[in-house]
Amino acid sequence: MKKLLIILLPLIIFAGCRKDLTSLNSDPKNPQNVPSYTLFTNAQATLSNTLQSSNVNLNIFRLIVQYWTEATYTDESNYDLGTRQIPRGIWNSLYRDVLRDFEESKRLIPRDISNADQQKNQLAIVDIMEVYTWYYLVTTFGNIPYTEALNIGNPFPKYDDQKTIFLDLLTRIDADITALNTSAPSFGKADIIYGGDVAAWKTFANSFKLKMGMTISDDDAAKAKTVVESAVAEFVFTSNSDNASFQYLSGPPNTNPIWVDLIQSGRKDFVATRTIVDTMESLNDPRVPLYFTTDAVGGYSGGIPGSGNNFATFSKPSTTITAPDFPGLFLDYSEVEFFLAEAVERGFSVGGTAATHYNNAITASITYWGGTPAEATAYLAQPSVNYLTAPGTYKQKIGKQKWIALYNRGWDEWIEWRRLDAPVITAPPTALTATPLRFTYSVDEQNINKTNYDAAAAAIGSDVVTTKLFWDKY
Repeated sequence: MKKLLIILLPLIIFAGCRKDLTSLNSDPKNPQNVPSYTLFTNAQATLSNTLQSSNVNLNIFRLIVQYWTEATYTDESNYDLGTRQIPRGIWNSLYRDVLRDFEESKRLIPRDISNADQQKNQLAIVDIMEVYTWYYLVTTFGNIPYTEALNIGNPFPKYDDQKTIFLDLLTRIDADITALNTSAPSFGKADIIYGGDVAAWKTFANSFKLKMGMTISDDDAAKAKTVVESAVAEFVFTSNSDNASFQYLSGPPNTNPIWVDLIQSGRKDFVATRTIVDTMESLNDPRVPLYFTTDAVGGYSGGIPGSGNNFATFSKPSTTITAPDFPGLFLDYSEVEFFLAEAVERGFSVGGTAATHYNNAITASITYWGGTPAEATAYLAQPSVNYLTAPGTYKQKIGKQKWIALYNRGWDEWIEWRRLDAPVITAPPTALTATPLRFTYSVDEQNINKTNYDAAAAAIGSDVVTTKLFWDKY
């Protein structure tokens, strides 16, 4: 009997273990198969966080254009890009975390979506977001990996010529605009920016195309004219309701990254600069209390860029900006109207007058931030602000007011400052370099992809922050 039990026991155990155990090897928190829309949403969120962040390891553009300056640790206000490897942070975020997810979403959409028109819309919208992301890479670094990028099998991608990339991006966005079908659905709620509204995406794409055309207006006026007039003929933003914004939530984890960086962390890193506060105060700008808190004596004042500044003494970013649910802007109506004002001055056929578009731009900015149309009218009536009487060339007038309006969007203002050469931004006397005109390449590229890095550095002139990019002519 004992022998029989010994023989039967393994059989009983085997029979009891016939259940499939392969599922034990599946990690529910890291699934091997994900829906395409989740990758799209995640890439949108990461892109927004990168653009809006105030983390000095990633986004120091508010410091470069002197909206803010640092209180205690002043390295980044003095253009130290190397200590924290800031170019590496941008490179990894946009290539690895944003573009890679968008590209994988495109690959999976045909698997997930059977409706042909919806599939086309989704692919076009993802590509519009890719074009948008590439724009920031090429305007930040110059020549970059493009045609051979995003291929996991090629760790040593070549760098493409920056202007060639830019022109290809224009071709892509034209194709995307054509592909969008406003009668068909797209991503629905998975699209945080427009909730799947295809008509809104079409307007956004044309508005961003306008921006791209104006970016190259000093390099190739004829091409810029064609691009801009084509975009405006289709349809561009006409009010703040068109703004492309990413709505954050009031509680973690999907909160405004500025709130995460400054409030949740309890850090006291930044104060306003006297550069912008003094300028706005001199113009009686109604946005001063909307942009900044009061200082230690109940007024508004800014610290010295690049110097150590007592946090308690000066104005800080307003509680509006540091709220957990404050939205991140990708593109807004005010920016579009500034582009149209400039386009008129350049002789492009976009309709209206430069003064009208300039007024619309400033009014849109003031009302977006919580000011009133009456405040905007009074502000514009001042000789120092009025387009017909304000001092300077059209670039200087538009550049100064655009700098004020793009507050909190330091990356975009850095692009516009290089393009318009206005307003005057003086590097701190303690700065390591002149005000950067580009960012140096990621240190990883210098170490790992050295052959292609060396070729790229030689092609643009030199891998230094003072090398001008192809569209930055003056």
